[in-house]
Amino acid sequence: MLYAASVVYYLFFGSGLFFYQENRSLFIFTYDYLQHFLSKPGGLLVYMGNFLTQGYYYNVIGALLISSFPVILISLLMKNFRLLSKSNSRGMHFSIIAACGLFFLQTFYDHFIYHSVGLLLGLLWMYALMSLKKKYQLISFFVLFPAVYYFAGAFSLFYVGLYFSFILAASPKPQRLPGLILLFVNSLAVFIVFKEFVFLQPGDKLLSFPLPVLKFSVFSISFYSFCLYLIFVPHLPEINSMVVSEKRNIKHVTSVSVICLVTIFFITLKFDKEQEDIMQIEKMGFQQKWDAVIEHIEKSPSANLTGQYYYNLALSEKGLLCDKLFFGSQDFKEKSLSLPHFSEYINRAYYFYYCIGLSKAANYLAFESMVINGYQPENLKMLVKTEIIRGNLKIAERFVHLLKQTLNYRNWALKYEKIIRDPSAMYSDSELVEKMELTPGNDFFITTDDNYNMNAMLWGNPNNPKAFEYIIARMLLEKDFKAVVYQVKKMKGMGYNYIPRHIEEAILLYMHEGLELPYLGELTVSNKTLKDFENFQSAFLSDTNFILSEDDTKNELKNTFWYYFYKKEIKDLN
Repeated sequence: MLYAASVVYYLFFGSGLFFYQENRSLFIFTYDYLQHFLSKPGGLLVYMGNFLTQGYYYNVIGALLISSFPVILISLLMKNFRLLSKSNSRGMHFSIIAACGLFFLQTFYDHFIYHSVGLLLGLLWMYALMSLKKKYQLISFFVLFPAVYYFAGAFSLFYVGLYFSFILAASPKPQRLPGLILLFVNSLAVFIVFKEFVFLQPGDKLLSFPLPVLKFSVFSISFYSFCLYLIFVPHLPEINSMVVSEKRNIKHVTSVSVICLVTIFFITLKFDKEQEDIMQIEKMGFQQKWDAVIEHIEKSPSANLTGQYYYNLALSEKGLLCDKLFFGSQDFKEKSLSLPHFSEYINRAYYFYYCIGLSKAANYLAFESMVINGYQPENLKMLVKTEIIRGNLKIAERFVHLLKQTLNYRNWALKYEKIIRDPSAMYSDSELVEKMELTPGNDFFITTDDNYNMNAMLWGNPNNPKAFEYIIARMLLEKDFKAVVYQVKKMKGMGYNYIPRHIEEAILLYMHEGLELPYLGELTVSNKTLKDFENFQSAFLSDTNFILSEDDTKNELKNTFWYYFYKKEIKDLN
């Protein structure tokens, strides 16, 4: 039941976690990549986790994989119970509770595969030690602990806690104190040797990596509470034998079902639909499914800055930015056109620059992302494309070589390797050709002021429609319709044979203000937009419930610059 519930949850509700975690790491089949993890305790555990995370590339494999960990946990706990319990109790109830706890933890985006593997390996090691004769158990722990600490890092603190609890629960009273003292001395000695002579790293890192950051958050509290529960495992058989009947009767089945249902309830309670939605939007963006992004957001408008950023990006890539800007929410105004260069946004910010043809800036931010976050699929892919566009084929080849050594991105890398080996093949790639044509002819200093950057781009390449429409979009979002109108005269020379819808709306608003219309470069406003403006004026002046109307005609008028411009006044009428 628990396994099925987990698979269903991840396939239909929580698949955004797979996308998020798979894109946070990139497993490369090279010794250099392995060497990075050999340099610190716990690195091999993370290496193993990253290897398994490759399965998250496919939702079905990810759902089956992540759902298997609670099942493995039940198996390990029941084996431990069997060895610990004098009454041969298997501790089904306590095992189910633990499995439900792990299911709950794994729904957090900050809980990675190596966290689950670290916990499971601790229980497996405990089972292996308890399977030995008693006289070999303590000595085996001491002999193997350095290797275990090197492999699992700070997770060894969890293992020490497990064995500490085991000594208290299973050792004869005369042997408890000496055993605990030896355990403490051995653990401290291994830590000091590793800190002072082997790895020469700060003590806080050796005691924290690769555990989750200890902070006051729901995930952190839940994770460490779960660890304490597992550490208490050696004491559970005695409780289990007193309060739980192991007979498979109706009460037993009912209690197990209740535990599972309570877990599902709490998972449902903490489910963040907005975060899941952002992951789905971003995934479509990474796959360059721009039509799907537009359709998704217009059907379910995003109230999130990232969601609105991807909507505007998708519109620009499809050449619709000034035609459909107000078909989606624009709560953040011009801030949703491009993102700041902070580490929080750096993995997303470079797509804006790539879109408008400023490959130099996209390359810089992608490289910064690689320095801050390490190798990730998207920052390497962006580096490959921007280096090819800039003519730096040797540098692009280095990044392609890395992607060739991966499981999920090898085919993508082979495609661009052909372009590097035969540069003329680049002209058969419509995406690269378009970005090259958008590239400015001048070299200018790129700043954090994107309005300046886009104007500088237009000075170097006056026929860049994407940069031009981003400038217009910024004016529209700032409600500066007068400035918009004075840009229309440039459009004919840029290849426009019609005026995009929202620019037409700005022109009509300009005329409505009684201002003299400047030269529009032989372009005219369409009859449909003229008719829409008449309908808007009529609705705005006569219907005080305009904002609440479900009428299709009036809903269409809400997708206009006019509605955005007068939105506050319309709300005040109601």
